[in-house]
Amino acid sequence: MTTDIDYPDDLPKPLIGTLKGGLQEPWVEDPSGVGSPRRRARYTRALERFSFTAPASEAQRVAMDAFYKDTLLNGVLSFNWSHPLSGTSYEVRFAGRPAAAMVQGHRYTFTVALEQI
Repeated sequence: MTTDIDYPDDLPKPLIGTLKGGLQEPWVEDPSGVGSPRRRARYTRALERFSFTAPASEAQRVAMDAFYKDTLLNGVLSFNWSHPLSGTSYEVRFAGRPAAAMVQGHRYTFTVALEQI
């Protein structure tokens, strides 16, 4: 791992049954003037991606916002995240800003997407 930033323990954890994972596409595709698009390798190793939904309180919503904006400089920096089932640690970044949806009162649901780097 090349980062000292860890996913805080007080931030939302995945709801049971919502954690999804898979490999990122290991190639990029360029349009061709004639014929099929050309592909070339993007990575020399297979990189994971993860997504999940997580319940959050008002305090966790504020903490997630601060983690994204302040600690990760609006999602630019990477951080260490442990897979909740396997315990494997990955260096990841947010694939997009975590989206919070109000469920009821001061309860929220976050949709989170992570990509290994």
